[in-house]
Amino acid sequence: AADSDQRTKPNSIVCVDCDGN
Repeated sequence: AADSDQRTKPNSIVCVDCDGN
C-alpha cells in the first residue's frame, strides 16, 4: 500500500487491490 498506489485507487485507503501492490 504505497502512497502512489493510494493515488491510483482513491477508493481504497489500504489499497489491497492496487495494481502496484
